[in-house]
Amino acid sequence: MRRIAGSLATVSLFIMMTVPAFAAEGASHGSFMSSWGWRIINFSILVFVIVYFGGKHMREYFANRTKKIEGAIENSQNAIEEAKKSLAEIEGRVRNRQSEVDAILCVARENGEREKARLIAEGRKVADEIVKQAEGRIALEVKKAKDAIRTEAASMAVQMAEELLKKNVTADDQKRMVDDYLAGVGGSR
Repeated sequence: MRRIAGSLATVSLFIMMTVPAFAAEGASHGSFMSSWGWRIINFSILVFVIVYFGGKHMREYFANRTKKIEGAIENSQNAIEEAKKSLAEIEGRVRNRQSEVDAILCVARENGEREKARLIAEGRKVADEIVKQAEGRIALEVKKAKDAIRTEAASMAVQMAEELLKKNVTADDQKRMVDDYLAGVGGSR
């Protein structure tokens, strides 16, 4: 209330100090009292009524508003502290996560190396089996080729022998061979 009254007194004093300036200027337009005086008096009465009847409510309003602002500031400070705590906790978790990630990567590398070694051993075993199978097939193909060559050679030998016999054997030789054969067959009975 005292502040408002002091403010009102300051405003009134300011207005009173400016009155002579307005009065000197407004001499040709009429008296100061007729143009500005009543306005100042009306304004002063309005301020007095507002302060007198609404002063208590205004003080309560501003006190409550001040308390709300102080509460909001305190809540903000508490929220900042909580945020700092949460940030520190999250940073701690991030550091722990990094160590967990490193541990997981280490285990994954070890598992990868074991799997690599297993796959290499399995690959060697499969390669050895493939080589053995290939060697077996090669041996079989060589045997088939040898048998085919022997058969072909025997067939060619028979054919050549037949041609030689046709060229070299006469009718008398044929008769003698038949007689020898029959004697051998007849004698074995």
